[in-house]
Amino acid sequence: MRTHWTLALALGAVSAAALLTAPAANAQDAPYSVNYVSIGGGLSDITERFGDHFFGNSSSGNGSSLGADARFSLVPGLILDLDYGRDQASIDDLDVTRQQGEVSLGYMGAIGMYSNWYVEGVYAHVQFRRSSASICGGDCLTEQHDGGGVKAGFVWPVSPQWYFNLGAGYLGFGAHDGYQGLGEPFVNASVGFKVTPEVSLGVRAEYAAYIDRNNNALEEDFASWRAFVSYHF
Repeated sequence: MRTHWTLALALGAVSAAALLTAPAANAQDAPYSVNYVSIGGGLSDITERFGDHFFGNSSSGNGSSLGADARFSLVPGLILDLDYGRDQASIDDLDVTRQQGEVSLGYMGAIGMYSNWYVEGVYAHVQFRRSSASICGGDCLTEQHDGGGVKAGFVWPVSPQWYFNLGAGYLGFGAHDGYQGLGEPFVNASVGFKVTPEVSLGVRAEYAAYIDRNNNALEEDFASWRAFVSYHF
């Protein structure tokens, strides 16, 4: 089964579990804090596609994934997000690395007593680096883009310890140094468990596709699975 379908099913299962699980926290429990910093690492899967998703050609490889993110409540309702992700994998003789940083500003509202929704505007910078000793004797190319877009999501605390996150969005990147502009739809989901009121452990799955805006038959997919630790304050 293709990676993007596997991840989509996993994300769907997480969101369904969150929706079907009734909040069990009491008012004094404060099961989720808006402010947090988080860091994690795990595995990535990178796929380069040419042509139709089902009938075109594709090559993929597995590697490592690292990420860090933080959220700050500046004033009630106004949130600032900082995100960084790095994925690396070897596809045949080619080593591919993606690094992306994002700054987001938006609004977080309440759903009932405990859950939240949010929507944000995003500025992003992405860099792709490709290297191969056999193909180009070292560094083949470095491609960089700047862009922006929107993202939205939900946070469901389902007990004083457990919480779920689900997010999705779209980013558009401009052409740069001869490289075409890119569109990036993405989706992510995570589940966390609070070991203490301030510290939680969890797992996060993410899928992002970078599509050439002048030729949508050219696409590069990044899927990652990370374990993380978060500090809530």
